[in-house]
Amino acid sequence: MGPTAWETGSEQVTYLGEMTRRIGGFELEKERALLSDPRVMDLLFREKAGTIEELVARLRQTPEGPLHYNVVESLAVSDTSFFRDNGVFETVEKDLLPCMIDNRSHNRKLTLWSAGCSTGQEAYSLAIATKEALELETGWTWKVIGTDLCSKNIRTAESGVYSQFDINCGLPASRLVAYFDKRKDHWYVDEFLKKHVSFQKLNLVDSNVAFPKADIVLLRNVLKYFNPARRSAVLAKMRQSLMPDGFLVMGENESVGKEDGFEPIQSGKITVFRPLIIENNKPADFSI
Repeated sequence: MGPTAWETGSEQVTYLGEMTRRIGGFELEKERALLSDPRVMDLLFREKAGTIEELVARLRQTPEGPLHYNVVESLAVSDTSFFRDNGVFETVEKDLLPCMIDNRSHNRKLTLWSAGCSTGQEAYSLAIATKEALELETGWTWKVIGTDLCSKNIRTAESGVYSQFDINCGLPASRLVAYFDKRKDHWYVDEFLKKHVSFQKLNLVDSNVAFPKADIVLLRNVLKYFNPARRSAVLAKMRQSLMPDGFLVMGENESVGKEDGFEPIQSGKITVFRPLIIENNKPADFSI
């Protein structure tokens, strides 16, 4: 077998890169081998295309629509797990949630947003952390919103059904017993927890889409795939949707600064970010 379109850096790769950039806002990872990626193989099978070249030819001949969106969703990175990165969730549980609970004592309402939630593990992890943080509190209304570009990911997240492999990735045994029910070979999220979590498809780079208002936002390992212009546009909307005393949590080695409208704050083992007050270019005066 000769080299794949990906390996040759051919016009097919250029076309796919332009399409993902235009529709999804993200850049393709240059090191990915398309033909060895299970998601792409599944896409080729579903679309009855024998090769990447055949699929691209069909994309070129078809007006932009469902086929193009399916391809973009399949090429998006969707790695996730429960309580991924211990340092992040340790900070969320020990610092960010207690701070926001104190700040929201007047109205007893909390909203957390998992932006780029993939198949829902991060959103459910946030829900578990929030429920436990409010264990001794009464009269609170809280919710977690999970959004993702990929429709298939959203369907999986909404189902709340996970394999043993998914469960083994990051979920402590005590929380597994408390928040999941096993039925045959799969684990089902507890119905009480599911009532506090909602999911929706959302394209962060769609200028016509409004971002949800939130007190804490996890936007991890998403913006690194965007070009600078798209990244700045998303951050500008994110700053408007985040409450003035809210927190933005990025991925490891990701950062935003004053030029993006955020102020870095060291919290536990990680750095989190808060919106700047534009009038005087200072962060909101709230301490962790």
